[in-house]
Amino acid sequence: MMVVVITPNGKEIFMKYDKDKKWVRRVLQTADIVNTLNGGISEPQVKLEKKSDHYLIKARIPGVNVEKVKVEIIDKNLMVYHNLEFAGRNDSPIMVPHVVATCPLSPEIDFRNISASFESGILNVFLPFNELKTGFHKNIEIRRW
Repeated sequence: MMVVVITPNGKEIFMKYDKDKKWVRRVLQTADIVNTLNGGISEPQVKLEKKSDHYLIKARIPGVNVEKVKVEIIDKNLMVYHNLEFAGRNDSPIMVPHVVATCPLSPEIDFRNISASFESGILNVFLPFNELKTGFHKNIEIRRW
């Protein structure tokens, strides 16, 4: 029996199921384990709204204490995540990041004034536009030599 897997870039990979049966079982078991550890994970709900002078990301992250949620800018990307903690060898904790949302930041965003707040169970990330988007105007003096 042959199994056809299509990769994200559109390539087809043919696997002979008999030889790869153990691999398929391991992948399915891993997915099942990750889903059921600590009672499973509820899917976060994320919404991006465009306003006249800013973007607003709204995220509801059920079952996660707001104290554990992180909002960071890494290079030109905004990331919202929290760490899942698993018991490793000798009961030492293993931290695995669970990304809730990632958003590429365009030049029209004022990186320095991004802010976040939490109210009524919803994380709000405010991404204001900079002066280039909102109508920057400057008179340039011409110097004469």
